[in-house]
Amino acid sequence: PIKSKDIPGEVEYLIVGGGAAAFSACRTIKGRDATAKVLIITKEPYYPYMKPPLTKELVYNQNRELTEQFSFQQWNGKVRSIFYELDAFYTPCEELQDSESGGIAVARGWTVVSVNSDTQTVTLEDGKTIKYRKCLLATGSTLTKLKVVEDLPRVIFLGMDITYYNNLADFKRIDNIVNSGAKTIGVYGSGLECCELACSLALRGKLSGLNVVLLTPSLRLMQDSLPPVLSELLRRKVEDEGVTIESVLNMECLSMHKNNLLKITLSQNRHLEVDHLIICTPSKPDTEIAAASGLEVDNHLGGFLVNSELAVSSNLFAAGDCASYYDEILRRRRNVRRYDHAIVSGRVAAENMTGAGKPIHHQAMLWSEFGTQLGFEAVGNLDCDLETVGYFRLPDDIKDSHVVILTILVLCHDTETHQQTARRANHKGVVFYMNNEYIEGILMWNLYDRLGLARQVLAEKKVYPDLKEIAKLFDVYKD
Repeated sequence: PIKSKDIPGEVEYLIVGGGAAAFSACRTIKGRDATAKVLIITKEPYYPYMKPPLTKELVYNQNRELTEQFSFQQWNGKVRSIFYELDAFYTPCEELQDSESGGIAVARGWTVVSVNSDTQTVTLEDGKTIKYRKCLLATGSTLTKLKVVEDLPRVIFLGMDITYYNNLADFKRIDNIVNSGAKTIGVYGSGLECCELACSLALRGKLSGLNVVLLTPSLRLMQDSLPPVLSELLRRKVEDEGVTIESVLNMECLSMHKNNLLKITLSQNRHLEVDHLIICTPSKPDTEIAAASGLEVDNHLGGFLVNSELAVSSNLFAAGDCASYYDEILRRRRNVRRYDHAIVSGRVAAENMTGAGKPIHHQAMLWSEFGTQLGFEAVGNLDCDLETVGYFRLPDDIKDSHVVILTILVLCHDTETHQQTARRANHKGVVFYMNNEYIEGILMWNLYDRLGLARQVLAEKKVYPDLKEIAKLFDVYKD
């Protein structure tokens, strides 16, 4: 609504944020309480939608009609929208309080500036207060700012072709730029979403002649999550997809140049001219309201501090990217920024808001595919500060079916060079992330349908004296 007077002043369930965790929570609440009245308050002008297609399917989609409808074709051939539900699914805000059957209303374009768990109220940007019985913080995450950009005067920044890429409005802007005939687009970052976006733009640009340059500020792609060998293989695959990769340890200056091109000054007096620069810096939990609300934030990981039931207090919960929770399986506090975690944590928080009292045990998955030759799935803690040990299938031309066990080889030992291991790692394998003797994370490289097994291994919390025996369970020779 345009005016806050049309937003209910009191509601049973209040959700701050409009992403995956928020929608998962409201759907769960309605499933457990059919007449519940749920109000979602989101900064965005859109109803809840899924973000993963913003770096993949929606970007490389060649069907313009589908893209304009924010829809895409799934792997099974079916078409679906990025929006979880049609607009008609939601109850208008001004009708929610009087609805006998309850409903889910979404106040779009509004910002919550504080929450008070003692008075059980939230305050909007215009000063309006809304009372709740139970509240969920699902504020998601924001991108970290890039100093060379933030140092620009605001009026100059607004006139430059630069986009921090994080939501649907950002996608629409980039989509229009590509459609307008852009010749070169720079993508700054080195994380998974950044690599996905660069590859998707390159795939789409094959017909239009669009050049995509990935400006990576790190020594390796996904260096926080992937062992060096796999990071190198990812780099090769990204280049195979048509992306030019430039290592940029220091971006010194940004300026508008002739023909309205953005001139990027790199170290060693190098220059790059692009039609547009997309920034995909690492995300951080959006805890902006914490100070005004007196809420504790995890100073190490980021995120609102919650317990294993995702509770801040008896009436206030947090889920998704913005929560720092205690993981009882890995025996450590975690902040997980994955789509799968947003969905599951939103559901668990909603169950607890309706009286379940259950801890979150789910180990969220991370997945991606780059073309048809490289893909991975992973669960648990993928921290490359941990020891990583991998077992991989040898290439078919030297595999002997009589010595299958011998061809499952250790990948990530320090004594092996990248060249020695690259050929092995270009095939199927499994990598274990070890905290002393315990497995904290499992990555399956070009292996699929093993997530259940991986979660089971983590849940057992055992010390495995011989990791090779565990690697055999993943059956790297199964096609």
